[in-house]
Amino acid sequence: MHSVSHSSLLSTAAIIYQKFMLQLVEQQQVMALINPEQHWGWCGNAENAALVLWHHPSLIKPVLHHWPGYRICPISLQEIIEKIIPVLLREKKSLALNLANDGQHVLIPPQQFLTDLKNYLYELQHSNPQKYQALQLPQPRSIRLHH
Repeated sequence: MHSVSHSSLLSTAAIIYQKFMLQLVEQQQVMALINPEQHWGWCGNAENAALVLWHHPSLIKPVLHHWPGYRICPISLQEIIEKIIPVLLREKKSLALNLANDGQHVLIPPQQFLTDLKNYLYELQHSNPQKYQALQLPQPRSIRLHH
């Protein structure tokens, strides 16, 4: 019984992660929390902190009370690639995706996230070039995996 719930939890995380990645590319942005001092919303502790991102503002509303004084802030796909990921890599921090009120979320290292994003962009570029061009997405080869 334990292995069944563990595998279903893994598949739930995979589904959440896949949906997040699809929405990030489709919308070319995701949501974060920021306060008046320009500090991002994090979860975890000092040694194991993760920047929290959601693929839709409606997912933030049930957890917003955990960050008093913070507001929803969109982050573009380009900002994630060029600014957020390099900082997370340098600071050895992770991403926490779609944090729910029950604490459920997907924790992903920034290097893995960037690799998966690059792979998805390559896949989309080859499988659906019209959509890829219509969305004016960044060239996968321009995404540097080692900063």
